[in-house]
Amino acid sequence: MSKVNLKEIELFFKSYVFNDREVIFDQCTTITDVKLFTTTHISYLKGGSKKEHKYLYYDRLLKLYLKLK
Repeated sequence: MSKVNLKEIELFFKSYVFNDREVIFDQCTTITDVKLFTTTHISYLKGGSKKEHKYLYYDRLLKLYLKLK
């Protein structure tokens, strides 16, 4: 998976038109509120959170970004 700068992901979602559709990654993972998902993940990554946890948030956010782009 390619690495994308957080600023680029953030800019993409600032202009993204959110609708009520859910996004399905696999049979175990479904995002039902894409706007909430993106805002909370970006906020977490920009905050002073533990570095070892940030990778998990970045990875999920990147997967969504690549799927919707």
